[in-house]
Amino acid sequence: GDSRPCCTRTHARTHMFEPCCSCPGPSTTYIAMTPQPKKSATAADAPGFSVRPLTKEDVESFMGLTDEVGWTNTKFDVEYLLGRKDSKAFGVFTKDKKMVSVAAVSLMEASQQPKEANARDVAWLSYVITAKDYRRQGLARRVCSEALKWLDSNYPSTPIGLYGEKEKAAPLYADIGFKDVGKTQRWTTKVDPQSLLRSDGSIKASADGKLEIPAFVDQITMGSCTAVLVSGKELTDQVCRADVAAFGGDRGKELRAWSKRYPDLCWMVKSVNSTKVGAVFERFSNSPQGGNGKILSYEGFKALSLKTEGVEVSEKQFRGYCRKSGADGDQGMSLQSLFQLYSLPGNDIDKDYAKVTGQPLPDSASSVRGYVFGRATKDKGYFLGPLWSRDQECAGALLLAAVRGGCVIQFSNNRQGLASFELMNVEIGVGDNLETSASKAQVLRALGFKKGGGSRFMVRNGDEKSFYRADASNTYAASSYEFA
Repeated sequence: GDSRPCCTRTHARTHMFEPCCSCPGPSTTYIAMTPQPKKSATAADAPGFSVRPLTKEDVESFMGLTDEVGWTNTKFDVEYLLGRKDSKAFGVFTKDKKMVSVAAVSLMEASQQPKEANARDVAWLSYVITAKDYRRQGLARRVCSEALKWLDSNYPSTPIGLYGEKEKAAPLYADIGFKDVGKTQRWTTKVDPQSLLRSDGSIKASADGKLEIPAFVDQITMGSCTAVLVSGKELTDQVCRADVAAFGGDRGKELRAWSKRYPDLCWMVKSVNSTKVGAVFERFSNSPQGGNGKILSYEGFKALSLKTEGVEVSEKQFRGYCRKSGADGDQGMSLQSLFQLYSLPGNDIDKDYAKVTGQPLPDSASSVRGYVFGRATKDKGYFLGPLWSRDQECAGALLLAAVRGGCVIQFSNNRQGLASFELMNVEIGVGDNLETSASKAQVLRALGFKKGGGSRFMVRNGDEKSFYRADASNTYAASSYEFA
């Protein structure tokens, strides 16, 4: 019960995010423990083994176990886990103080979000590992029980669940009280980064045919979607609220930690209401003499800024905004240019529309069209998850941005210059939280994914809806992406 070998490849897993349902990694769990019937003595109960909470002094031993099972979690991941006040890890030790089994529990507290976000407490179990030479002695059961006992004592009645590989992990969890609520799903594809990155207008081919990628890019446009880096309190808060709406629990602390640690891998696409942009454009635009259609001239843009921000922009500033939106400063902005401007950080059509029309401001979660968060792994690869999007085009833009960000992380430590390199094909895996709906499967197939295997989603004190609130029929909510 210590790992889920449900595919031939491995990737980094973390205690803090939705689990990939298809690859070996810490068995992430969402469960609510009640006292279990007493079982016969196990090896962990016998003399020679002891169980205790782990501290940061145990990081190296912890990392040794993750190395043994081939996981790519970094030292930062383990240190973060052991440093959290709402998490607790336990280890089983031999009489010579060797750590041979481990498990950890983490809580996502709803109190971190305002009441209107309707967040709820959820918890999960992760990093369930037993050293190869000590398996089948009841150690995993004992260390999981200790972790769950701590959670139940400190956060009673909290919904908990888990993903378990059907043959090896699921039987253990069923034996300690979990019920099987469905099959998870794995999808895989291969991407040619060379082709994908051609959509990135900032990337040029060097004289030797390699790609030159500027380290500093804060937005990537694909079709009608402009992905921007999740930076600053306002954007981060919007994404965290959107994640609550999709997931249910509050993962805000983890999302914020990742965006600070790996800024190139955390992207969002704003949801820009075209009807509202049209109304604002109509209010402040005019029809120039001899022109075709209306434009938003400097005078109109200045009036819009005064109405919404209370400041008067200069003509130089207006030309700068025109460049950002792809407009000609001499001609002014078209409706499409204004739409593009509102897709960029710092511009909020919902707020401006409310000020212009006097209408109430909607929930900030609705201003997010999609997002992805990622982190680097110790083998110099990177892992993405969760990814959530309202539509296929947005998912594609986020994928493009994340691949680009990962390229910068992998190949450039020079934050002031260019990364020039050749890229190999990248294999991507996505684990869906439950059996994929027909509409979501259509989206995945359109993106080139093929259906593979999966594991079991098991829950105690709730069902799958305790952990995933996003409507599977109209959202693309992937548990994780995996990059080779």
